Amino acid sequence: MSVRYHLSAYDRGRAVGRLEAGQSVTTVAAAMGLSKSVISRLKKAAEGGNALKKHAVGRGGNTTPLEDRYVSLMS
Repeated sequence: MSVRYHLSAYDRGRAVGRLEAGQSVTTVAAAMGLSKSVISRLKKAAEGGNALKKHAVGRGGNTTPLEDRYVSLMS
């Protein structure tokens, strides 16, 4: 079973700082004892990507023609 935990703000800052200093994802992951996927997600988030995106739960975003008509009448 894998161990899951959240990184502290300090550890996130250390990882992002190492990445910004030019170290590779593999090097940072080995130095901090984390998996490469965790560091890769931090790198994407630091670059402005939406790496920490949460998936929508529940009903989809599709609307019926009746709902579309209601929205157009209300606008």
